[in-house]
Amino acid sequence: MLKLLRVAQREYIETAKTKTFLLSILMLPVMIGLIMFFAKRFNRPTAAARPPMNVAVTDLTNQLSDQIEASFDNYNAAHPNGRVIVQELPAGGDLGAVEEQARARLRSGKLDVYIVLDKDLLAGPGKIHFYNYQPKPADAGVFGAIKDRLHTIVENQRCELHKLSRKLLDEIRIVPLEEIDLCTFCFWGS
Repeated sequence: MLKLLRVAQREYIETAKTKTFLLSILMLPVMIGLIMFFAKRFNRPTAAARPPMNVAVTDLTNQLSDQIEASFDNYNAAHPNGRVIVQELPAGGDLGAVEEQARARLRSGKLDVYIVLDKDLLAGPGKIHFYNYQPKPADAGVFGAIKDRLHTIVENQRCELHKLSRKLLDEIRIVPLEEIDLCTFCFWGS
């Protein structure tokens, strides 16, 4: 048995001295690293397309429909995998009936969002009413984008109505803040 172990040891030492063995030992980590690199690079999941979000809007101001349509056309161009389909739902003579119909469509899943823009939204204390039914957590970002776009449209229209410069309003509203940390290189306890 001892002779067998000595022969195996001698064969191993002779094999370990060869260039092929040394090269294979050094190349193994490099090959594993390359495989991991390319596997991550080629297996990146693509952004899954979510079904289009259906939004109905009742514009009681009768002034914002074109801006809303243009704004969401821009949004859809920038987000082809997460489109927002906006449809106008005119109030006609009976706003209550239209709202109830829209709420029923929300409950049945035919609509994701129903928005009512009050008549005095531009020149008075009117509101944007944003209805949804059992929203999914994944929809929070899209809901935020819809709300932001509506706020921007109303703000722009109010600026135009009151003959205010939107640029000036933004300059007044945005206050630069510089944060300076005097203890950048401080160590705990010193």
